[in-house]
Amino acid sequence: MNISTRNRSTVLGVYYFASRGGLAIFLPIVGALIDKFNFSVAFTVIGAALFAITLICSALLWGTKD
Repeated sequence: MNISTRNRSTVLGVYYFASRGGLAIFLPIVGALIDKFNFSVAFTVIGAALFAITLICSALLWGTKD
């Protein structure tokens, strides 16, 4: 992936945030799901969301070349 010098620090910052602190954003949502429903519903919703994200990213990357 080629990124211009102007946007490089922004992209690296987003990458670092997502890899280190990205899950912390979703913890209150997971806690609310567990409080409102139960563990199995919360983890099923999380699994379905991650599966959907994987499918969307795969579809977007399908035709790209290195």
